[in-house]
Amino acid sequence: MLDYIPWIGNGHRYGNDHRGSNSSTSGVTTQGQQSQNASGTEPASTFSNVGVGLKANVQGTLGGSQTTTTGKDIPKWPTLDQANLQLWTGAGWRNDKASSGQSDENHTKFTSATGSGQQGSSSGTTNSAGNPDSLKQDKVDKSGDSVTVAETTSGDNLTNYTNLPPNLTPTADWPNALSFTNKNNAQRAQLFLRALLGSIPVLVNKSGQDDSNKFQATDQKWSYTELKSDQTKLNLPAYGEVNGLLNPALVEVYGLSSTQGSSTGAGGAGGNTGGDTNTQTYARPGIGFKLPSTDSESSKATLITPGLAWTAQDVGNLVVSGTSLSFQLGGWLVTFTDFIKPRSGYLGLQLTGLDANDSDQRELIWAPPALNRLSWQLGQPLGPRGECVGFQGGVGGSSSVRLASSYKYHHRNEGYLIGAHQCFGLSGELYRPGFVQGFHSKLRPKPKHLPLPALGAGEKSRFLW
Repeated sequence: MLDYIPWIGNGHRYGNDHRGSNSSTSGVTTQGQQSQNASGTEPASTFSNVGVGLKANVQGTLGGSQTTTTGKDIPKWPTLDQANLQLWTGAGWRNDKASSGQSDENHTKFTSATGSGQQGSSSGTTNSAGNPDSLKQDKVDKSGDSVTVAETTSGDNLTNYTNLPPNLTPTADWPNALSFTNKNNAQRAQLFLRALLGSIPVLVNKSGQDDSNKFQATDQKWSYTELKSDQTKLNLPAYGEVNGLLNPALVEVYGLSSTQGSSTGAGGAGGNTGGDTNTQTYARPGIGFKLPSTDSESSKATLITPGLAWTAQDVGNLVVSGTSLSFQLGGWLVTFTDFIKPRSGYLGLQLTGLDANDSDQRELIWAPPALNRLSWQLGQPLGPRGECVGFQGGVGGSSSVRLASSYKYHHRNEGYLIGAHQCFGLSGELYRPGFVQGFHSKLRPKPKHLPLPALGAGEKSRFLW
């Protein structure tokens, strides 16, 4: 079964303990400050733990007495051990069960976390299924092996959070979407997509410690006005911040805009920063985020969804095959490779045009920045020695950054390998000041079965994403 929906955590105990490792001597950021730790073992800022999922111990025997149910409104889940059920919404509920059974275990009740079943209110008891705004707080009292869980709205023992952003309703069918009983469940596909784009916020552990105070309410910032003076506190969906690390990869690598632009790739909203211009235009997939402007107090991190409303008609056909997962998004097929059991620091992404007559049809393959030993500090990619990469060319004055020598592209079904001599360009002319830098200005690797279109006459590079 899908035992978790991963984003590779920054060395902390989320997901399945997969983590990226930064083997360089510096470059990892903590609370917005560059680390000077030279041990070379600090976790790399790869993907955040943005996601919606379910994790549980699977019983060795199917059915029978092992069948459990979580409530009359929740479907039965054969083979799931209810005692170890861990619902993971990514927006206010974690069950980080300590291996030694220490008191930091989160005992939030299932119905409280999902908003399913009967919930109390000032006007009486009401059914608030699928309404996260109506979630109740749980208070845990533990004495020896005895644990008592009760709903509460205040106190020192709260195990979920009161200051969550409003209107977090990715689907009105939470029980069905979270049951994982149907591979092509449209609601579940919607949750996958929202997790991919980071539209479900995450909680921030500023201290990085695993104790009862690891998630402070004051660290959860959802209002742009609260973070103008210190963007290290940013926890808007577009950034996916975890453990004090900004993760612009969620924005910039997946910052896919449908706006067409010149072949010099001058930003998502047009405009040039230099270099030759060309009237040739090119399409980009219509999903992603627009970053808030650094000089505008009213600017917001905005989800760009032209023509999409996150309905079952827009997002569907979820298919799980081996360790890969794919689903349809409009005219694109989004595929994760090594998704179910990813290798450490690896999560492949493919975007494939579904219209065979489209001259711009292409397949894009991407892997996290940890693979080329880059890290991030406030949206600026840093090289293995902590040097800045981006605006003015790149490492050593070159116009691109090469991948680590050990890195290979691999596609299981087609069986081709593309070596480390290929690179993602980070040419300074492709970016406008104030925008986060990314790895998507030039995509050189060319899959055998779906080659990228050739550059046009006079075209130095193409900003595909």
